[in-house]
Amino acid sequence: MSHSHTIKHNKPGSRQVHHNREKFNPYRHKDENDKIHISVLETMTSLCCKRCCDIIQWKVDFGKYQHLERPRRCNGCSEKTVAISYHHICQECAKKAIVCAKCQKPPKFEGMAADGAKRPQEEASDSESSDDEDEDEVGAEPKKPLSESLLKYVFVDEPISDEEFAAYRGLDARRLVQYKRKVQAMIEKEKRSNLRERERRTVLRKLKKAEGADAGAEVMDFDSDEEM
Repeated sequence: MSHSHTIKHNKPGSRQVHHNREKFNPYRHKDENDKIHISVLETMTSLCCKRCCDIIQWKVDFGKYQHLERPRRCNGCSEKTVAISYHHICQECAKKAIVCAKCQKPPKFEGMAADGAKRPQEEASDSESSDDEDEDEVGAEPKKPLSESLLKYVFVDEPISDEEFAAYRGLDARRLVQYKRKVQAMIEKEKRSNLRERERRTVLRKLKKAEGADAGAEVMDFDSDEEM
């Protein structure tokens, strides 16, 4: 199988001699304390566009990621509220303006035109047009598979199922969705606890009524015995 290589001045360049068997791991010989914590990995791309997500992930994959020692000043609110490395505005400003927290640009995703409107290709096409595209691509060269790091943030360009955060398409809005679900779970838990408390009180009330009815019946029986 022929491998593609660089062609310069109409002459093929040298091929890569050594191929790594394993993916490069910069943290292989480091202690657990020197490795990036999972909490940092979960928040480092919050409200970032796909391009910035790939850049930050590259820094992690090749050991270039630097932790933020202290909060930096936000370019939006001018307060020291930026707590994530490589971000230039805080999460609140990025959430309000709906822009990337790193490059401060509006979100762009595949199928969006330069002016921000959706391209016609993004809309659902009929079967005839799709068949024509398949026929045109028969003679074309097969596309190279993307690496895992580039495929990791493909979901950023996909529509968000939650309608409340539909405007954040093109940004990594996982934290917003997770926080909303967490709040909803806490509310449901509180409702269930209140409902159980009501049920418990209802049962106790019924037991008291039953005990009172039994005591009244015993008194009536005792009075009837005395009359006899």
